[in-house]
Amino acid sequence: LLEDLDLYVRCVGAEGGAELGEVLSTGKAPSLRRVSLGWPVSELLSALCEGLCVGSSPPPQMRMDLCLHVGSAPGSYNEAALIRLCETICSGRISFLRKLSTTFRALRQRTAEALGGALTHPGGS
Repeated sequence: LLEDLDLYVRCVGAEGGAELGEVLSTGKAPSLRRVSLGWPVSELLSALCEGLCVGSSPPPQMRMDLCLHVGSAPGSYNEAALIRLCETICSGRISFLRKLSTTFRALRQRTAEALGGALTHPGGS
């Protein structure tokens, strides 16, 4: 039974993101305890968030670390995807988020404000 999932993704497209998010949010992998994702700030992040909002019954012991990264390819940074992540955090659908980190150093003011608001939102943690 799979208990730990470490996945580092570098692709820019959205394919597969929603499906993984749905698996995590619906408890389709009930043995999962630790999920560590290295995830691009692209359409794939938006797709992951879409899938995370499908269910509301993740495995009770599951915790997720999410490290966001930006590649050098066109389309590898999508500010709308970060805003979508903020909305998902506020919705309470990823209460299992334990750690959020980035490999980039700067956010636009609007995005930083949205992220700060999401992380301090009552539904966010």
